[in-house]
Amino acid sequence: MGGDLDIQPSHLQALQAHADPGLRPARAWKLALGYGAGLLLLTQAPLWALASTERRQVEQDLRDDLAHTVTREAASFAESLSQACSELRFLADDARVRRSFGEPEALREAEASLLSMARISKRYAQIRLLDKSGNELARVERVGGVVRAVQGSELQDKGRRYYLQRSLALEPGEVYVSPFDLNVEGGRVEEPPNPMIRLA
Repeated sequence: MGGDLDIQPSHLQALQAHADPGLRPARAWKLALGYGAGLLLLTQAPLWALASTERRQVEQDLRDDLAHTVTREAASFAESLSQACSELRFLADDARVRRSFGEPEALREAEASLLSMARISKRYAQIRLLDKSGNELARVERVGGVVRAVQGSELQDKGRRYYLQRSLALEPGEVYVSPFDLNVEGGRVEEPPNPMIRLA
């Protein structure tokens, strides 16, 4: 419906017949236009109410979909985190890992266990085996989709990292879960920034 109104001459004559004798044609036109505008507003009011109701319904549907997505993703993340904690406890109880702190041969076997876990569980960017001072005895990492064992001079001292200090204060069997933060390699934040959650 457009904004223009077509008024038939007969309608104008009827308005003039009921008006005061002194009513000017211009005033009659204003009266007719006001009458037509009132009809236009009354006709459009239900359409506006319908559009407003539909908009609110669309907004509510979007909110419901977003809430459902967040709930689903949160449940998936919680399940993944629970599995990671279980796998960390499994590594801690692995006899080869326990022997690796004093036996070079066992250390190579422990490194093979880390490689196997990293290849199976693609959720891990790095898996480290640290001594109580924070020195890396073994580390495997995923770079560009390829898992490799880090050797020799590439191993680092993580003794000052907060997650080691906090994990050492836990009871046996407990797992420390860090907040999200950026990965640090060689004392510097990795570029491009790589957010991590650490379990220790």
